[in-house]
Amino acid sequence: MYEMYNKWGDIVKETLKQEVINARSLSHYRDIAIVGMGGSGIIGDYLQVLAYGSPRRIFVIKDISLPQWINKSVLVIAISYSGNTIETLSAFYQAIDRGCEVAVVASGGKLLEMATKYGVMHITISKGLVPRAAFPALLYGALKILWSGGITDIITEEDAKKALTVLNSAPAMNRSQQIAEFIEDYVPVIIADTRYAPLALRFKNEINENAKMPVKVEVLPEWAHNDIVGWELGSEKFRFLLINPNDNSLYQKFIEFAESYFKSLGFSVYKLGLEGSTLFEKLMHGTIIAGFTSLLLAERRGVNPLITESITMYKEFIKKIFKN
Repeated sequence: MYEMYNKWGDIVKETLKQEVINARSLSHYRDIAIVGMGGSGIIGDYLQVLAYGSPRRIFVIKDISLPQWINKSVLVIAISYSGNTIETLSAFYQAIDRGCEVAVVASGGKLLEMATKYGVMHITISKGLVPRAAFPALLYGALKILWSGGITDIITEEDAKKALTVLNSAPAMNRSQQIAEFIEDYVPVIIADTRYAPLALRFKNEINENAKMPVKVEVLPEWAHNDIVGWELGSEKFRFLLINPNDNSLYQKFIEFAESYFKSLGFSVYKLGLEGSTLFEKLMHGTIIAGFTSLLLAERRGVNPLITESITMYKEFIKKIFKN
């Protein structure tokens, strides 16, 4: 899988060349719902925090059904790498039934087939990738849908292209090796501020799937109102990975407080300093490190990152449910 992660820059460039079919104006939509599961659903989490500086509201739906309030006034973007994710297809059909404007990002499958049938906006991304390693194709595919529809106030194409500079695999691999060594024999607890919560979740998901390890995620400042108390008696099972925004903000002071707190209790802490000049660049920098870290952990633990037996078992289960 290393080859897939090493090619993220190339995958982005290829995605940006893809045509958005049935493109139309979307700029009048203030509310956007991103529908997806797993490695596709995380795209919604990233877009949601990127939209904090825009007048638009992004809602993330990771479910088999849409909330009742989603109607024709909401743009729905359905994302599924395979195009066959049952939960996403279910939500897609509901959006169509409600008369919503729908757009699709997929590499193939039933979702693209239905996008063509119903004449909705869609983009076909590169095939042949492991879904979680297809992250840049899914993210930039969703962004291209937005840009093609005239929505540029979440992030511009120019600014998104600048993030390619932080995807250099050599320095990312060096940092990943340090993190893998640090958390290998422990349950990692990943802590980030609200803006980087999607990155913490992505980190967790990558380690879950590739390295077959449990991971805990907490978000500041909410962490300091509940979870903080749970560590007062200590534990030898956990190590802490703090995502440092490196921006001299109030949020960075939150992270520094957490670092001081955990060290005062005798815990080991690793602080990952994000590189880049924008939120988007820092998210991308942390994301490539998360990918490499998970693969290195898989190597160390002697597990195959490609095989996810439990997810396969669940997918067989949900197929039976929907057939009935």
